[in-house]
Amino acid sequence: MIRTIANYVDAFIPVKRPWRAFRAAWNARQAPITREEWWKTILSSDGLLHWEDLKFDLRHEPNTLFIRDEILNSGEYDFRTHKPCVVLDIGMNIGDTPLYFARMPNVRKVYGFEPIRATYEWAVSNFKLNPAFSSKIVPACAAISDKTETIEIDMDYQDGTGGAAIDIVNADHQKVIERADYILKAGAPKRKQEIRVENASDVVRGILKDHSAEALVVKCDAEGAEWKIIPTLDEDGLLQEIAILMLEYHYKAPTDLLEMLTNAGFVCFLRDLKHIKHSEIGNIYAVNSRSV
Repeated sequence: MIRTIANYVDAFIPVKRPWRAFRAAWNARQAPITREEWWKTILSSDGLLHWEDLKFDLRHEPNTLFIRDEILNSGEYDFRTHKPCVVLDIGMNIGDTPLYFARMPNVRKVYGFEPIRATYEWAVSNFKLNPAFSSKIVPACAAISDKTETIEIDMDYQDGTGGAAIDIVNADHQKVIERADYILKAGAPKRKQEIRVENASDVVRGILKDHSAEALVVKCDAEGAEWKIIPTLDEDGLLQEIAILMLEYHYKAPTDLLEMLTNAGFVCFLRDLKHIKHSEIGNIYAVNSRSV
């Protein structure tokens, strides 16, 4: 069949011209796409990412693409409940998760914490793009840990996004930071940034006081600070006041976290990601058995 077609082409069409046209078209298809052209495949004509009824300024930074894939499309923090609730968002990054939560009808308020100033300001700009939902969001430029203090950290992130940690969990964490070239600007001098840190128990007590009629949902992606946040809440008897916890753990196996949560009455679901990310990392989704 192929030979028949070839003979037909040879008989009726000059060979060189169509072959050159085919080769030119093929080379055009194989030409590398520019960064700007690639971004146009996922952004709208206004340069923003549109998802459902939300808009996000991703600023053409590769580090923000996980927002589209993990959080928006895959629903990493999607939860459903018929109860009115309030969300504590620890590590709100560029404002994607607070907006994701705020559009949920049963969510009355979202308290978002982001310690890195550039990232926090980026989040605020995204809130302004979504006035229908941003009225529910109370943002704070602060970290959450086991004490209230002001600290300094080294900042060399190229765009204000990524996993900035307020302290080092262990040697594995240090290695991750040292090889994290994809979020560091090559050769950039390290800059000191002052970070405000809030005590986890004080934050939770304040929310519970203002929202006694709503269930408390906590999302925690704190780049290692979870190893201080969860024990602090446990020691102060506040862990059991949480109805739903969605937590990303880092750099250590989650055994201790799971034990604290189950002892506090949670049913836990583990999503281990170390086979993908080549480091001790994963998600714990926990529901307080007394709240269901």
